[in-house]
Amino acid sequence: MAQVRYNQNMISEKHAVLIAEFAEKAAELNAELADVAKSRNKLIRHMLRLGATPSELSHVTGMSRMRIYQIKDGK
Repeated sequence: MAQVRYNQNMISEKHAVLIAEFAEKAAELNAELADVAKSRNKLIRHMLRLGATPSELSHVTGMSRMRIYQIKDGK
């Protein structure tokens, strides 16, 4: 099995492939998480427009009121 020299240590091809696969999966999950967060934020802004308070949304979501205000302001 081939090995790659990295920082004075030897990484086997098997481990290099595993690391690359995990990195790819992490990137996919991060992209999915970003999409879910966008949908959540859109719903939070909608609920605020309908009259929900930041305190109510904070309680329901487990997020801080400050974070709810940031989402409201598009941050």
